[in-house]
Amino acid sequence: MLPDLRKYRYGAAGVSAPKRPLTLPSATPEGGLNVDSTQPRPQIPTRGPNRPCKVPKCDRSVGLKGARGWCSKHYQRWLSTGNPLGSKKPSPEKRFFAKVRQAGDCWIWTASRDEHGYGMFSDVTSRSKGAHTHIERAHRWAYSFLRAEIPIGLQLDHLCRNRACVNPWHLEPVTNYVNWERGISPWRLNDLKTECHQGHPFTPENTYHHPQGSRVCRACMAKHRQAYEQRQAAKMRRAA
Repeated sequence: MLPDLRKYRYGAAGVSAPKRPLTLPSATPEGGLNVDSTQPRPQIPTRGPNRPCKVPKCDRSVGLKGARGWCSKHYQRWLSTGNPLGSKKPSPEKRFFAKVRQAGDCWIWTASRDEHGYGMFSDVTSRSKGAHTHIERAHRWAYSFLRAEIPIGLQLDHLCRNRACVNPWHLEPVTNYVNWERGISPWRLNDLKTECHQGHPFTPENTYHHPQGSRVCRACMAKHRQAYEQRQAAKMRRAA
């Protein structure tokens, strides 16, 4: 049977830890300390905690868990980017394509969109006075990044007719008028009508073009004018 070794443990009743002698270096006549040069100098540990980070020019020490030989800062960078010297923030293209889902030939934007259904993307560009956040539509950023710069004065038309698509090969730079002609907005759909809601055809003789750009059926205008005159005549008879 093994003896109970707990009573021999330091701190137990009747057992005290051995005292180590404290030796101080003696003073020299010049006022310095007489240090024994034969004693080995303390070495920087190469294993375990408190060893230096493996990244050059890093004065931090490795934590208790080792962290692949890196300090906590470079270890977290490696977890985020796969490179201990990489940036903590992912690149704009990595952030962009993390929000894209492929559906057939279209690249559907899964992040925030504006009130018209177009995707919105924020790109942080470094400038001399600091970081600047530029928010633009996602399909415009994709076209500029993967194909070419958008010509000044032109707009990007979705050939697939899907506003959430950010595939740059589904986009074509066109003028504002061409983009409006190809579009499916309520104004464009109203312009494609060949007759009014009463069935009167929009012929040149039966169409009145308003100065603001809209068009009105002349037959409907005459009908409304006749009804207004009848109401006014009835009001005058009642007043008499």
